[in-house]
Amino acid sequence: ASHQASIDTFSELISLLAQNTKKVVLAFDEFQQISTYSEKNIEGYLRTLLQSLPNVAVIFSGSDQQLLLQMFDHIDRPFYNFGEYLRLGPIEADKYVDYIQNHFNKHKKKIDAAEIYEILEWCNYRTMNVQIIANRLFSKSTKSIKKADIENIKETIIREKEDIYYTLRRVLSKGQWRVLVAFAIEGKVYEPYGKIFMKKHKFTNSSTIRRVVQYSTERGLLYHSNDGDQSYFELDDIFLRRWIEMIRI
Repeated sequence: ASHQASIDTFSELISLLAQNTKKVVLAFDEFQQISTYSEKNIEGYLRTLLQSLPNVAVIFSGSDQQLLLQMFDHIDRPFYNFGEYLRLGPIEADKYVDYIQNHFNKHKKKIDAAEIYEILEWCNYRTMNVQIIANRLFSKSTKSIKKADIENIKETIIREKEDIYYTLRRVLSKGQWRVLVAFAIEGKVYEPYGKIFMKKHKFTNSSTIRRVVQYSTERGLLYHSNDGDQSYFELDDIFLRRWIEMIRI
């Protein structure tokens, strides 16, 4: 459906909710995508509609932290100061392991907790990546998951994405790719313009790294987040990071 058709459908939903007297929670997933719509002032239009619903609580969620923050933190954007901000961190490892192991057990499949912890670490606790690997393992006909099964699944997934990653490498300049490789090796980078990082990876110009980091963050290649008071950058695609580690190019 076109964006305009979606908007018309949403307007109808708003009309129904406006007549509702019960408390309702309306959740938008990947809300930052509306910023790509071609319709003029779509954000202002949506805010006006949502403000007319006194009995509706609204949740905006999305995977692109930078775009969401721009929408809600910039004073010149319609959704500025519209609500409270809550950052969801990784699921606690123990709870995640119990959840996965219990799901396997219910279907008479066995996977050791130690192997699940290793999967979580390898996926950097990213839910999407963990889900992909766990789903592949769960789909196997074998009743007992071994370490060799996990390694095979990880390599298979990376190889499936290899053509995309080689294309990315060709599109980026050599300098841009060198920076991404350095981030893949490091994992979290707290001071990408600092002397330690630059010396270790043989960079000589901090302004060049700064431009690459800005470019890569804007295009979703790098993810900017924080550990308490310390901010850091890391590759957004964990499978890309593992592919770079594997082939070291």
